[in-house]
Amino acid sequence: MAKELNVSLPTLTSWMEKYEDFPIISRGRNGTSYKFSPSDVFRFLDQKKQAELEKQTDRDEKLASLQLSFANLFPEEEQPALHRHEDVKKSLDLARLRQLHRKEAEACGLLVPANDLRDELMSVLARLGTESRNFIKRMGIQNGIPQEIVTHKLTEYEDLQKSLIGEILGRLTPREPTGKPAPQDEGEAGELL
Repeated sequence: MAKELNVSLPTLTSWMEKYEDFPIISRGRNGTSYKFSPSDVFRFLDQKKQAELEKQTDRDEKLASLQLSFANLFPEEEQPALHRHEDVKKSLDLARLRQLHRKEAEACGLLVPANDLRDELMSVLARLGTESRNFIKRMGIQNGIPQEIVTHKLTEYEDLQKSLIGEILGRLTPREPTGKPAPQDEGEAGELL
């Protein structure tokens, strides 16, 4: 079984000790080997990995909530009614100051065009996905792993990759104040993050 999972015997033994519900058909003794159902073992390990990923996602979300927010970088201020020339000059000065803050934030890397970032990220992720699939296939061939197992793992990897990319793109899609994604105009430069 360790050979099919492409792990060492100590790793398989530690999994059996760690998980009391590890799917074993019959325990081995002196002179007899353990018996497993490969499909049950793969399913069990996939469930454990999925639970671990969900736990990691929860942990990441909690960490993200602790990070600093730049929402107050450009605070909304109530605009006083303009009555005099002085008020107009003040509002123009405030607008110039906000524009200066925005340019400074862009120069420091605190604000980036979301569309440019999304496009670059998609390009990198597409290349990473292709290279990863090729790597998994090569590893399967080099280590004599049956094609069915490699295909199964590739399918799982692609599903995971699609869900993660969907999450990333969801976070990069500009949102309207209601929380719904804003419609995209191809001609605009895009929102800034």
